[in-house]
Amino acid sequence: IYATPAPGSVSRVFLARVAIIDGEDRTPPTAPAAIAATLADHAVVVAWHASEDAVGTALYRVHRGMTADFVAGRENLVGETTAISFTDAALGNFGTYFYRVVPIDFSGNVGAVSEAGKVVVTE
Repeated sequence: IYATPAPGSVSRVFLARVAIIDGEDRTPPTAPAAIAATLADHAVVVAWHASEDAVGTALYRVHRGMTADFVAGRENLVGETTAISFTDAALGNFGTYFYRVVPIDFSGNVGAVSEAGKVVVTE
């Protein structure tokens, strides 16, 4: 920005720093669909349909909770994967578990959280 004031006058210039990159992806991926959790060899295999995104999904974060309406957060993150399935072998007790999956695209946009998938672990 250039300012050339007339002699004897005062000029005020306000600058704003703005970064605009052509084609920058600001759209997050869609929520993974059809979450299924099944038992296999003393572990839970969680699988889902891939998220849709303009630049592609870089990874999925898998969260485990004890109720169907749990909120996916750092405290219940059980792992990350680039695949559309995840094996959770870290179960401590028998019971009912719920899983939610959060997609992240290659631009770092965090997508919508999936619905919960349920599995019942018995003896």
